[in-house]
Amino acid sequence: MKIKTYLLSMFLIMSIFVIANQSFFINSYEEGISLINFENPLKPKLIASYPNIFNIKNLPLFFDSKVTAFFSNNDFMVIGLKSNKIYFINLKTNKFQIFTLKNFPTQIKQYENIIYVSVYNNEIIPFKISGNKVAKAFRINSIGETYDFSFSENYLYVADGIKGLAIYSKSGNSYKYMRHLKTGGDVQKIYIDGSYLYTLDGAKGISIFDISFKLLPFLVKTVDTGGGANAILKYGDYLYVTDRWYGLEVFNLKDINKPAKNKNDKIKPIFQYYTLNTPIDLKMINDNYLIVTDDWGGLEIFNISNPQKPELVKIFNNHTDLQGLYIKDNYLYAADRKDGLIIFDISNPENPKELSSRKTLNLKLLPKKLEKTLNDAVSVFAHNNYAYIADRQNGFTIFDISNMKNLKLLSNYVDVKENNNVILGYTNNFIVENNLAFIADGYKDLVILDITNKNKPKILSINRVIGRTMDLAKKDKYIFLSTDDVGFETFKIDNGNIKHLLPKFRVNGFAKDIEIYKNKAYLAVDWKYTVLKNKTVPVGEPGIYIINIKDPENPSIENVIKINNNGILKVRIFKDLGFAALGENGFAIFNINTGKVLSIIDTPGNTKDLYVKNNYLYVADGKNGLMIFNIQNPEKPIFVKKLFWMTFGNF
Repeated sequence: MKIKTYLLSMFLIMSIFVIANQSFFINSYEEGISLINFENPLKPKLIASYPNIFNIKNLPLFFDSKVTAFFSNNDFMVIGLKSNKIYFINLKTNKFQIFTLKNFPTQIKQYENIIYVSVYNNEIIPFKISGNKVAKAFRINSIGETYDFSFSENYLYVADGIKGLAIYSKSGNSYKYMRHLKTGGDVQKIYIDGSYLYTLDGAKGISIFDISFKLLPFLVKTVDTGGGANAILKYGDYLYVTDRWYGLEVFNLKDINKPAKNKNDKIKPIFQYYTLNTPIDLKMINDNYLIVTDDWGGLEIFNISNPQKPELVKIFNNHTDLQGLYIKDNYLYAADRKDGLIIFDISNPENPKELSSRKTLNLKLLPKKLEKTLNDAVSVFAHNNYAYIADRQNGFTIFDISNMKNLKLLSNYVDVKENNNVILGYTNNFIVENNLAFIADGYKDLVILDITNKNKPKILSINRVIGRTMDLAKKDKYIFLSTDDVGFETFKIDNGNIKHLLPKFRVNGFAKDIEIYKNKAYLAVDWKYTVLKNKTVPVGEPGIYIINIKDPENPSIENVIKINNNGILKVRIFKDLGFAALGENGFAIFNINTGKVLSIIDTPGNTKDLYVKNNYLYVADGKNGLMIFNIQNPEKPIFVKKLFWMTFGNF
């Protein structure tokens, strides 16, 4: 196994050097760093993702948070994390150093053999390399948000957010602050091209400065991109722009350079293409292809043989944002926020194989161009030949899965009508029991559907509570709800009638999920947020509330399990073990009998759900995809594998 790992590492290093013009590292955020080969631009290949791009002892199997910035050269890869850490990984010695910063790194660049790291809202730190050792040098104090920076001769320019463009002059071995230049926007990035400096100013677009006189940049032109420019690339007579609202735009540089007849005249793009999600960065390949990184939209590849009108020729992606899990027999059913239902074969629990996927959007009702915004699948269940999805935009969705490789969408909750009005349900979760579906609806609280006809469910009742219903659980003739107001509410089914029982207590927090095990209800409680003195502050007592429901009409809180003061998004019970999804803080395993927390694993993504089969824990980690752990020893979960979800950011 060690030989194989070594050979893989050597192959990856050779890939970087031998075909460096064809292979690129790309920031995959929660998923680390990816190495993609574009030797054939129409068939990109994922060579490896972190940590498999290295063969380094003791390097974490996965980072504890998402990657915010990275840099690589022939000697080092430098990776900055949202958890305020930065890794310097020596590609020649296979050793690494970790530095803790005051905030998260926003940009990493090399200038004159020094690697500079900008730290959000704080400073720019020079790191000097002597031999194989990395050491901090004297910091450069920053006044604004410090998103990006760039050098030109003896001057340093800093993107300082709403404070504008900061200018520093070299003084000895450091840089001295000289002045700020307001651009009128929110400066996020800087590009220098000869004697011109481009600032990407958020919603204001692009500002172009002449920096022939370094200390006094002169504004030449502003270009309104429409939404907020993320990156630019000059190619011949054209400027390519990724805009977070308007996708890929092409501007003619002749239009930008010619004098304006009227100061209110806007420079319009000659081409515009709405990408799948939020375009981040762009790079030219082989002079004929433009690669756009599109967050969970993947890589979008354009042929630019006609530079005025790029043609989309390939989309390279997998899935988007994993939210919910359910396992039955040898199949894992996943709810992906934008991709809907995904089914995996887990007969080999350490190596799931994807069988099929299908979006929840019902195109009978909505135009296809809305597809990227109107999918929000959050939980899943399967029984017999049907799978069910809770989708916050498309409601309660039913699939025919009799042929697992050809899934058929049968109905959405929005298909269901009440008094001839379409109900736009905000479905948070559900229970299916025989031919009934009990829906936790954020707008209509507890909805009960007759699903005898899977193509056309029928509403039986709508039952109101105070606040919004987030989840529900059923035991015998009682239905228990987690809500954002009272927290825990109960309905009783009596001879077909639904009776709302008066709450016995209020929960001090935002109850988001509920699980029933034996005579106990386990309530996942997150922080609530309120505004005090113009500041949003967390309030409440988050944790796992254990509620005795032996007498369902007189429930009482027995205990509250606190996990490092974390808010709890979801709770699952398997035998005598409890599993809590902590969102950005990963997940925790606890003993339900003693309340003792056995282990906490800080994952890179945003843990939304967990499911156990035998000794394996499957984790829905948001944009980080599906993670698998061996929990034979629940006090020391062992990371087994991650299915790459393919999120792409900066090159």
